[in-house]
Amino acid sequence: MAGSAENPILIVHPRESDLQQKEILGFGPPKEIVAVNQALRDQLAEQIHQVFQASTRKLERFPEIPCVITLKLRPEALAKTHRPMDLLERAGMHPIGTRNFGELLLPATAHSLANLQRIILNNHAKKIKANISTIEEFSPYSSDDVIHGKEYGNFADEMQEWLDQKKPVILERFASDDAEVDANIFEHINLLLKQHGVETIRPESRGAHKTFRLISGFGLKQLEALADSPAVRSLLRATEFAPIKITPQWFNVVGPISDVTIPPPSDDLPTVAVVDTGVAPSDTTIAPWVVDREAYLLPPDTDFLHGTFVAGLIAAGRPMNGNAPEFPDCQAKVLDVAALGVGTSTSMDDMLNRIEESIKRHPDVKVWNCSFGSKTPGSIDYFGKMATELDSFSDKYGVLFVIAAGNYETPPMRCWPTPQALHGDDRISQPAESVRALTVGSVAHLPALVAPGDPSPFSRRGPGPAKTPKPDITHRGGNCTTGGAFDGAGVRSIVPGDRLGESIGTSFSTPLASSMAANAWRALERQQIPVRPEIIKAMMIHAAALNSPKRTPDELNYYGFGVPESTADILFCTPETFTLMFDVELFDGQIWEKTPFPIPSCLHPNGDHFKGEIILTLVYAPPVDGRHNSEYVRANVNAHFGTYDPDQHGELHHKSILPLDSPDKTDLYEEAMIDHGFKWSPVKVYRATFARGKAGKRFRLYLDLLRRAGEAPRLEPQRAVVLVTMRALEPNPAVYNDGIAAVNSQQWATTRTSADLRIRTHT
Repeated sequence: MAGSAENPILIVHPRESDLQQKEILGFGPPKEIVAVNQALRDQLAEQIHQVFQASTRKLERFPEIPCVITLKLRPEALAKTHRPMDLLERAGMHPIGTRNFGELLLPATAHSLANLQRIILNNHAKKIKANISTIEEFSPYSSDDVIHGKEYGNFADEMQEWLDQKKPVILERFASDDAEVDANIFEHINLLLKQHGVETIRPESRGAHKTFRLISGFGLKQLEALADSPAVRSLLRATEFAPIKITPQWFNVVGPISDVTIPPPSDDLPTVAVVDTGVAPSDTTIAPWVVDREAYLLPPDTDFLHGTFVAGLIAAGRPMNGNAPEFPDCQAKVLDVAALGVGTSTSMDDMLNRIEESIKRHPDVKVWNCSFGSKTPGSIDYFGKMATELDSFSDKYGVLFVIAAGNYETPPMRCWPTPQALHGDDRISQPAESVRALTVGSVAHLPALVAPGDPSPFSRRGPGPAKTPKPDITHRGGNCTTGGAFDGAGVRSIVPGDRLGESIGTSFSTPLASSMAANAWRALERQQIPVRPEIIKAMMIHAAALNSPKRTPDELNYYGFGVPESTADILFCTPETFTLMFDVELFDGQIWEKTPFPIPSCLHPNGDHFKGEIILTLVYAPPVDGRHNSEYVRANVNAHFGTYDPDQHGELHHKSILPLDSPDKTDLYEEAMIDHGFKWSPVKVYRATFARGKAGKRFRLYLDLLRRAGEAPRLEPQRAVVLVTMRALEPNPAVYNDGIAAVNSQQWATTRTSADLRIRTHT
């Protein structure tokens, strides 16, 4: 049952009493992870000596900038509380970045290395010994670490071909929190490039730790020289982007577009920007839906095929597909941004320039559809530069990018429910790992290789870098055979020439989500609710979760959190559900709480047991820092929902039921908390069902904030969006009304998400 306009989600207004001082519990004396004996001290000291020997030439040649070394932590020491920060501060080696999971990058001078070695050999303070016990290995950061892909046998030939074509290379430098040292590194890079005759085609953006630039016009010899500099962190080929074809079919024409009845656009519809190959300018069917065009490409560099198909799904996805109920019942207008070439891939630099320029020209367009990706999966450890730049654009301009998860295109295609092992080749493509974006995968709506509702055989899967949950949601993108042919199991839309075509791909599930997101954004604006991208993202994900069964962590990599069926489900409740939304401001040293939390009386019989289902979605836009690779996300917000009843002495105690309390969280490795508790993930969804009832008279929701080791507190608040739904396990039309009564009894001020549903629907 879809949500009803009579039952809007309620946005709860903040109160000063929501913020409470955080209780800091003692951690006890520092513990050694392994015994710190003389053998361990000698082993680490010898590693430091070897690092010094390997770095001597650079230290002598470039005394004005530090060398960089790698400290690898033991697997048991990945959590913030175990980081050897006291040891590193005493040595004068505060980390300047993170590499792979559990690898810290340290600035090193001859003096600091000697100091570090002395402390490890001679300091017997308990805290320092505990710090020493966390360290597995020290190693130099070499030119082999700088040049990505050098370990592959055909690297030299491929890189030479790339450079011969004058394609761009990303140069990322090291950065320092010390302004003087950072300025020295910056100037060193400028002089280095000038010395070797290397052209900068996209300059470095100063500030916000944007420490990369695009360079071109050099050969392998110069590449090796750049990699030898202690200021250069990485050199890699800049990602290129294209519509990803699934062989052996691309688009099939199935008939004239006149067979489809598409109502004309109304004035109050929202607009979605389509960053693609362009929308056919001469087609009369789609023309009324295009509000403006940004034409960076013209034929023969584009054929308008892919972009027109995407635009048709935004304008009329359901009519194009026979009014099938699996397609959302909403429409949106289109801003045509023809930025993506066909035949050859489009460079990252061109894509970024075209996207940012278009955003500046159309500040009123808030949802940007990106049905493109790289041909290969992104890294499992770090976030690509295209993704981090889109994150930056989202923050700077207040826009939501809706990005396709990407298509796996190599037969035999993936089956379900026992997918073959593809060794990560089917992971999401770039820039789908963007933490600010809403990433969309695909599920089938018609039978072929997989059953309807199953992950499409081509839909790329998660997780994202550092085990970030991706895709966020899925929608209908078609089905195919083991060889990739769709033969009637695809998605239908407009192709140039005013014809009806068919194809498959996450490129075509994504615009369905974009249209819904734009309509939800417009509905909130009508209520004069200030909208940020993460609010829409949270509501989309929550609607998807409500429409999906509970998934295992592995299943989430394919399904995301589910399929949001309609804009009504995003904005409204059914009579059997009750949803509250909170737009929270968090500060260091405080918690945010709501208690007593209102519970619909029909789900809380006799006021002492909750019987039903609870689904909680948390989405926030954390500070990010590209210097830290796998630790790009620099803050973690936790949500806790549970009982809050007094003990025999009258003291209130919180017992979490979402997520479930573990017996002793100090015994959980950081990796397990990331895998199963979404730690450091900007998206968290928790759910629990209590068919036999959960004892509790009073309930509480609270949020707290944790920053990465070495990350300073901030004056500005960390915003977070939380949605909590309570749902009956059996049909019970009293839930929503009982929820309203419970909120009124607490005298909470609220705003309705929408007063009506003025969204074009199809019949």
